[in-house]
Amino acid sequence: MGGHGTTPARWFLARRLDEARSLLETTTWPMTRIAATCGFQSVVTFCQNFVSAYATTPTYYRDRFAAG
Repeated sequence: MGGHGTTPARWFLARRLDEARSLLETTTWPMTRIAATCGFQSVVTFCQNFVSAYATTPTYYRDRFAAG
C-alpha cells in the first residue's frame, strides 16, 4: 500500500488530505464540513494535519487555488 516505507495510516491520511485539497479548490464548504467529509475528528485536527503536509493553512490554500 502506498510508497516504500509508508504505513497504512500515513497512506490513508495522505488520501484524506488529497480529498480535502480537492474540496477546498472546488467547493465553498465551511472547514467543518470538509473536515468531517474527509474523516477528521475536528477542524483543529484537520488544520494541524493540513499544515503539516502542505506548509500552509487550508484557508490560505483555498484563497490561492480555488477555481473561479
